[in-house]
Amino acid sequence: MLCQKRAVLLQDTDFAAIQPQIPLLLTPGAAETLAVKIYRQVRTEQTTPLDAVRACLTDYQNPVPLETLEFQIRLAVTEASDLEFVPQSFRTRVASRKMVGAEGIEPSTCRLRAECSAS
Repeated sequence: MLCQKRAVLLQDTDFAAIQPQIPLLLTPGAAETLAVKIYRQVRTEQTTPLDAVRACLTDYQNPVPLETLEFQIRLAVTEASDLEFVPQSFRTRVASRKMVGAEGIEPSTCRLRAECSAS
């Protein structure tokens, strides 16, 4: 959808070809950045949208550390007022991990949250 907004059209078959390369935990900001990068590559290098996506996903490094994403997911799951709004894969991921602490979060995370709240 982000690429379509920029008139860079990918076919369904294109998506199937690149799906294994797409990062599992992609933040909205990172997705927007990738869409702009793909758009620029298509326009400036006269490449196909599929080739541009492949080039942009090669050696892609998420701008947010995995530990931070996992912390945010755990926090969202443990604080959700209705778990139906939390994707099943995230509920399962958090439930399968051994969680410690009163809120189901590791004690170091609780300290971090307290420090952030104080500032």
